[in-house]
Amino acid sequence: MELPSDLRSKLVREIRFVVERMRTETEPRTKIYYLSAVHGEMFRIFNLNFDRQLLFAHNVLNYTYQTMKARADAIVLGRDTLIDFPDGFFDRLCDYLERLASMIEENQNVYPILQDISCLAYITTGNGYYLYQKETLRF
Repeated sequence: MELPSDLRSKLVREIRFVVERMRTETEPRTKIYYLSAVHGEMFRIFNLNFDRQLLFAHNVLNYTYQTMKARADAIVLGRDTLIDFPDGFFDRLCDYLERLASMIEENQNVYPILQDISCLAYITTGNGYYLYQKETLRF
């Protein structure tokens, strides 16, 4: 990811702040609220310094947020309580986000961790949860 050091540091700080907040919260919808700051910060950086890998990271994190928010809303509204967030789901998401921050900080290729984040988000969908139950899709 080609970013000037000041923008790289700003993004890393934002991700780490999100992780800190997500780890202290107990309510899934609040955790998801904080998650939205990650792709939001990436979006703001586009206008200052566009980067294709940053765009891809933004798209994956936006998908993750939207998918998880839809699942949490469905649970709260009682529309679909069959699929829930598996035990350890949010801890793993925080671990992945911390790894993402470290990879950005060290200017490493972030595609592998984005694949992990994408798979984790997919578990919150109908088919993803089915694959998780079959132990085809793990986190």
